[in-house]
Amino acid sequence: MMLKKYSNKLVALHWMTVPLMILSLGMGTFVLAEMPNNLEKINSLQVHMIIGFVVGLLTLIRIFVKKNHQALEPLKVENDARKKLIKFTHFALYTLILLMVASGITLSIMSGLGEIVFFGSSAPLPEDFSIYLPRKAHGIFAKVLFAFIGIHIVGVLLYKFKTDSSISKRMWFGK
Repeated sequence: MMLKKYSNKLVALHWMTVPLMILSLGMGTFVLAEMPNNLEKINSLQVHMIIGFVVGLLTLIRIFVKKNHQALEPLKVENDARKKLIKFTHFALYTLILLMVASGITLSIMSGLGEIVFFGSSAPLPEDFSIYLPRKAHGIFAKVLFAFIGIHIVGVLLYKFKTDSSISKRMWFGK
């Protein structure tokens, strides 16, 4: 028998990740990118880095739990291209989240940021993080992730209006 909705474990992982991811993406894009690299930025970087790490960890747990999850009833999608787009969008979201975390960790290591932010190193923040290749990748991944989040939200809404069926019930708590 196929399930009509995801388990409460997967639902909780999804809804814990969403606000943290939005906070981290928003903070990186609209706050940190605009701040000068001085002492005032260190606390914001610490919060951003911790949240990003937690998002990555929750995503890995979610992938593991989902891999061992019983199959769900297929969506009411008859168009093969749309079915492939749905699968690709989910794959892209997971991949981009993990790439964001990996590029953030790599940037932290290369720039010495982890030591400065978490271990009180007296070294100054780099004058410009964009000299590090992972910083450029981190920024590109963020923009692409924003786009895929938008595609995901639009897809959920279009499904609702085209099928008159609430796909969001699959990703909510309850039986």
